[in-house]
Amino acid sequence: MSRCTGPTGIVSSIHLFSGLKQDQRDQVLATAKCYNLSAGDRIFSTGDTAQKFYWLCHGQIKLSRTSSDGVEKVIELVQPGKTFAEAVMFMDEATYPVNAESVEASKVIGFDGATLKRLLGDSPETCFRLLATLSRRLHGHVDEIDRLTLSTAMTRLGAYLLQLADGSSEIHLTVSKNLLASRLSIKPETLSRLFSKLHKEGLVTVHGQSIAIHDTDALRNYVNIPQH
Repeated sequence: MSRCTGPTGIVSSIHLFSGLKQDQRDQVLATAKCYNLSAGDRIFSTGDTAQKFYWLCHGQIKLSRTSSDGVEKVIELVQPGKTFAEAVMFMDEATYPVNAESVEASKVIGFDGATLKRLLGDSPETCFRLLATLSRRLHGHVDEIDRLTLSTAMTRLGAYLLQLADGSSEIHLTVSKNLLASRLSIKPETLSRLFSKLHKEGLVTVHGQSIAIHDTDALRNYVNIPQH
């Protein structure tokens, strides 16, 4: 993990900081450190003292936990433009509850958590923005629990593909199929069977990391996801 050039102009583009005054932004920027990551670089590990939170400029970050028998569970795949680990800053004894590792070449900016807490005490508007951000994330995790406990493996895969496609018919997976299986809480061999079934139904074609969706509406109906 190597240090990169300073994040000039980045602070004002982060939604979490949009309520800060210019002098407050300058204080945040003064603590910012930018890092270039190679695939597999670890940012922090479970149990490490949490002193920073991060914003992902580009690439992809995997947040995960490892069970006592060595099985990894992917909690989240952080996409560019998103912050992570900010909620940990408000714990009495702040330690990271997950591992954070780059999936591919990535660039992240780390900010000092103590400075953010101090600024929040001076800025109710920023406080409310942070609460809104954390609330949306909480609702997202609740939705994720619903998907994992109340839906089938096929529905979870279909929902992921449709979300990734975002109206397009072509998808390029940026993570391995093993990592995707962990994210969807299914076994890799189950994921392979699901892709084979979708292929046999004429809904998708898979070539390595590239996936072609032949009929978005048909896929949505097949996996029982209502049209919005």
